[in-house]
Amino acid sequence: MIRVTPRPRSASSSSSAANWNGCFASTAGWWPLASGAEIYAYTDWYLQGYTNFFLYKSREYHTNGNYEGGLKVGYVFPNKDVEVALYARNITDQANLQGGIDFNNRTGFVSDPRVIGVQLSGHL
Repeated sequence: MIRVTPRPRSASSSSSAANWNGCFASTAGWWPLASGAEIYAYTDWYLQGYTNFFLYKSREYHTNGNYEGGLKVGYVFPNKDVEVALYARNITDQANLQGGIDFNNRTGFVSDPRVIGVQLSGHL
């Protein structure tokens, strides 16, 4: 699935909405094994166009071209009741500027670093 959402042009050019957002998600494969178990891989990506974080223009507090990706590889046991998966978020370990706070010290905040984990699911 691919979805790109452009922002409609309005009378206000100082809006803090992104000019466009894009989302891509795909199941790379769902492979059944002879034992009845299954292996799958899933990925998703988010892209963001030019975004100004405040009502005024500044060199520091805008972003253009943010992106983040995720990956999940899993194994479903033959009885289909238990699933174990390895996942990762922000697989490129990209530090994307997400926003800012402009009170006195002009603080910017960035995306989370790469996260890797294991998921165990039980299905009733």
